[in-house]
Amino acid sequence: MRLLSALLSLGLFLAPVITGQVTSASLQPGKAIERTLPAGQTHSYTITLEKDQFIQLAVEQRGVDVVIRVFLPDGQLLRQFDSPTGTEGTEYAEIISDTPGPYRIEVARLNDAEASGKYEIKIVDLRKATDEELRFRKNEGTRKAKGLALLIETSRDLDQLHAPETSVTMRIRAAELLWPTDEKKASALMAKAIETITQIILDNTDREQDFEDYQLMMKLRQQVISALAPHDPEAALKFFQATRMPNDVMNESVANNQELQLEASLINQVATADPKRAFELAEDLLKRSSSTLLIQTLTSLASKDRELAMHLAHDMARKIQAEDFKKTPETAYLSTSLFQIVRNVTIPRQDGDSTQPGRLLSDEELRDLFLKIISELLSYSSSEQNVYAPEYAVARNLAAFVAQMDNEVKAYAADRSDAISKKVIELGGSATKPAAEWQRYQIAITKEPVDTALESVELAPSPMRNSLYQQIVNRVAATGDVSRAQQIVSNRITNASQRKQMLHALQEQAVTSAAEKGKFDEALQLLSKFRPSERNALVNQIVDHIGPGVKKSQAVQYLEQARNLVTTSGRAEDKEQMQTLLAIARAFARHDTNRSFQIVEPLIDQFNEICTAAVTMNGFGQQYYRNGEMNTSNENSVAEIANQISDTLGTLAMYDFDRAKRDAQGISRLDERLRTFLMIAEHTLEIPLDSDESEVEPTS
Repeated sequence: MRLLSALLSLGLFLAPVITGQVTSASLQPGKAIERTLPAGQTHSYTITLEKDQFIQLAVEQRGVDVVIRVFLPDGQLLRQFDSPTGTEGTEYAEIISDTPGPYRIEVARLNDAEASGKYEIKIVDLRKATDEELRFRKNEGTRKAKGLALLIETSRDLDQLHAPETSVTMRIRAAELLWPTDEKKASALMAKAIETITQIILDNTDREQDFEDYQLMMKLRQQVISALAPHDPEAALKFFQATRMPNDVMNESVANNQELQLEASLINQVATADPKRAFELAEDLLKRSSSTLLIQTLTSLASKDRELAMHLAHDMARKIQAEDFKKTPETAYLSTSLFQIVRNVTIPRQDGDSTQPGRLLSDEELRDLFLKIISELLSYSSSEQNVYAPEYAVARNLAAFVAQMDNEVKAYAADRSDAISKKVIELGGSATKPAAEWQRYQIAITKEPVDTALESVELAPSPMRNSLYQQIVNRVAATGDVSRAQQIVSNRITNASQRKQMLHALQEQAVTSAAEKGKFDEALQLLSKFRPSERNALVNQIVDHIGPGVKKSQAVQYLEQARNLVTTSGRAEDKEQMQTLLAIARAFARHDTNRSFQIVEPLIDQFNEICTAAVTMNGFGQQYYRNGEMNTSNENSVAEIANQISDTLGTLAMYDFDRAKRDAQGISRLDERLRTFLMIAEHTLEIPLDSDESEVEPTS
C-alpha cells in the first residue's frame, strides 16, 4: 500500500472523518497521528493542495493491512494503493498535485475479518515539486499511452498460447487492465477465457480426472470470478453455477468445502458493489451451510449496510439455535465466530443515519447465543467420545472458547458456573501443578520488569528455565535492545545448541533493527559478518527500508554496498541470490535507473539459459513446463524467477518504458515474454490487480 498526499497554502491541515464518528485533527510536519482501525470503519482525510506541490507521507501499519483510496477535488477516484506488505511495516506514498483544491484520502482495512489494528500517518516531506518530478508527472500521459498500446498489442498475441492455464490467466489479466478504457475488448477477452474453461470441463465430464487437473480448474474458476464479479456480478454467479465440477477425484467433503470457498469469495466481491444482492446470496448459502466463511460476508455487509448486516446476523443466530452441534459440527464453529464478531464489531453509522453505532445482534440475542453454546458444551461427555472423533474436537473447541468468557459466564450463566468450570476442565484437561506454576512464571516474565522477571525464572524448576528465558529474550529484543538480549542468552541459556541458535537469530534481528531505525551503515556492517549464503534474506530486509525517505546519494551508496555484499558478479549463483539482485535493482529504480538496468540485463540472459535447461530437465524431478508453457500451478522455481523479472521490468518501465520493453523482448520464451508485457502494462497504467492470495485454498 502506498499513500497519497497534499499541502495547504495556509499551513497543512487534514481533517480525518471516521465513519461512525465525527472528529478532526491537523497533520503537521514532524507530528504523527495514530489511529485504531476497527472492522467496518473507513478513515477519511481531506487535504487541500496547491498546484505542483509535492508531499510524501508514511503510513506505518501496526497489526492491520490497509488500502488507500485517493479522490480528486471533483470526487473522482484518482488511485488506490495497496502493496503486499501485510499487516506490519511502513508504506510510503507521494504525489504531485496537478489540480488545486481539496483531495480526499480514505484509509480502509483490506480484510475486515482480521482483528482490529492501528496505523500511524505522518508527513515525511513537504515542498514544491522539483523540475525532475514535474517532468516525471508530465511524462505520465505518454507512459500510460505506451502501456495501453502494449496491452492491446499483447492481447492480440494471446491466441498464440496453447496451455489452458496460461491462455486463460493472461486473458483475464488483460481484460482487467482493459476494462477501464475499452469494456468491449475486455468483455471479449473474458468471454474467450470462460469459453475455454467451460469447454475443458465438458471435455473431462466422461473422463477420469486427476487431482492436479481438478485443482487447476478450481484456480481458473476463481480467477474468472474475481475479475468478473466487480463488473457483472450476475454473470459471475451464472459462471460459478454452470462450471460446478464432478468431485470424483476428491473427498466429497473436501470438494464441497472448496466450492463453498469459491461461492463465499464471490458473495464478498458482490458485497462491494451490491450489498443487497450479496445479502440475498448469503441468505441462500446460509440455508445450505453453516460455514464460518459467512463471517467475512457479515463483516463486509456491516461496513456497507447496517440493516442487512443485522438481518443476516439475526438469521445466522436463529439457525444456530435450531441446530444440534453434534450432528453439524460446522455450526459450533460458526456460533463461536459469530459471538466474537458481534461482541467486538460496532456497526458504524451510514450517511444520513442519525442512530448510534450498535451491535449486529440485540443484547437478548447475544445472550441466547451464548446460552446455546453453553448448553451444547454441557451436553458433551468426554468419557463417551473418541478423542479422534470430530465431535470431540468440537467439544474441546467450545471448552477453550468458554474458558476465555469469564465475564459472559457471570452475566448470562452464573447459576451454572460450577458445571461449566467442571466441563471445561474435563474437556480441556485439569490445571495440574506444573501448569499452574507455568502460568505463575508467565505472568512474571510478561508483566514484571526484566530484572525482576529474571530473578523469578531463577527459582523455576530446571526443565522450565530455558523456555522462560527465551521468552524474556524475545521480549527484550522486541524493544530493540538486541545487545541486552544477547547478554541474557549468553549468561542464562544452558543448552549449548539452543544458545547458539538464539544468538544467531539475534544477530539477524540486529541487522533488521538497525535498518528499521534508518541506521544503514550499521546494518550493512553487521550484514558483512554473515556468510555469503546467509545474506540474501537480510539484504532484502535492508533494501525494503531504503525507501523514499532516504536521500538519493545515500540510497545509491547503500544499495551498491548491499549488492557487493551479495555478489560482485553479474550472474547469480542460485535462485535466492537472483531474487535478491532483482530486489536491489527495483530499489535502485527511483535513484539510478541506468544502474537498475545494468543489474537486470545480465540476469535476463541467465534466465534464458535457465529456461533452455529447464526444457531439457522437464519431468526429471519437477514439471517446469506443461503443454509447452511455463507451469505456474506448482512450486516451480523457474516460474518464481520469471515473476520476479516481470515485476522488476514493470517497475523500471515507470522510469524508462522503451528500455524496459526492449529488455522484455529479449526474453526467449513466448509465454514469459507476453506475461512480462502485461506486467509492464499493469505498472504503467497503474491499475492494481488482485494477487493470487485470493485464490481458493487447495485441499488434499
